[in-house]
Amino acid sequence: MPSPDLDLLNSLLLTPAGPLDDIIVKESVTSTNDELRDHVEHSDQAPGRVMLVARHQQAGKGRAGRQWVTGPDQALTASIYFEPDIPADAMTWLPLIAGYGVVTALRGTYAVPAALKWPNDIVVADPDAPQHAGWSHLRKLGGILVERVGEHGVIVGVGINVHQEVDELPVPTATSLSALGVSDASVTFLLAGIVRACADVLLQFAEANADIMASGLRDEITQSTVTIGSTVVAELPDGSSIDGQAVGLDPRGALLIERDGGNVTAVTSGDVYHLRLK
Repeated sequence: MPSPDLDLLNSLLLTPAGPLDDIIVKESVTSTNDELRDHVEHSDQAPGRVMLVARHQQAGKGRAGRQWVTGPDQALTASIYFEPDIPADAMTWLPLIAGYGVVTALRGTYAVPAALKWPNDIVVADPDAPQHAGWSHLRKLGGILVERVGEHGVIVGVGINVHQEVDELPVPTATSLSALGVSDASVTFLLAGIVRACADVLLQFAEANADIMASGLRDEITQSTVTIGSTVVAELPDGSSIDGQAVGLDPRGALLIERDGGNVTAVTSGDVYHLRLK
C-alpha cells in the first residue's frame, strides 16, 4: 500500500491521546501477523499495544492456512497487537468483534456499506453484480485473522483491498475501495479508523467481563453479519457439509444453521457458502 503519513498516524493513534504505544512501518514483509508476532515475542520489555504496517505483504495469511495475496501499493495490510482483559474461553468471539470494528471503520470513514460474512470476511453486497457460486451477490473487500500470542495477547491482522481497479482484482468475487467508487481513499485515515474502532469494541467487551450479551455487541454483530438470515451451505473440516438457513450465533459465536425439519446445528469452523442472501 502507499506509505501512510507516519507523523499523522502517530498524532492520531499514539498515547496519551490514542490507543497505541508504538507503530512500525515496513516496506515489505512475508506476513504482517508473523512479523508482529516475532517482534512481540522477542521484545526485551513489555511490547504494549503496537501496530505493524507493510506497504507490501508477500505471503499474507488467511484463515485455515490460506494465503492472501495482493500486489505492492494496492491494499491495506496491517496487524495490531492488543492485550485485552478477556478469559481464554471468550476468545472465540474476537474474530467477529474485530471484524465488526473494521466494518464500523469502513462505514464511518468512507460510507462503504461493509458487512461481515461469517466468520472473518469483510464483504459488500452488490445486487446489480453477477451472482457467483457460493457468494451470490457478495464481493469480498478484505478479511480478518486473529491469532493468540502467549496467555493474554492477540494479534488482529487486517487486509483491505484499496487501490485495485476491477481488472486488477484476483478473482471475480473480490472488490476494492477503488472498484466501489472510493477514488481518494487514504490509508492513513482508514488505518486510524480501524485501530480506534477495534480498540473500542475490544474494550467494550472487556468492560462487560467478556459477556457478549451484556456488552451489547452480540446484537451489533448479528445485525452486521450478512450470513445470518441467508441460505447457506457450510463445508466442515472433516469433509461433511450442512445446508440450511443461518439463524444466529450461539454463546461462543458459532454459526447456527437450521436444517430441514427444524434441527439447528452450531458450526464452529469451516467454509460457509451463500446460496441466497437474506
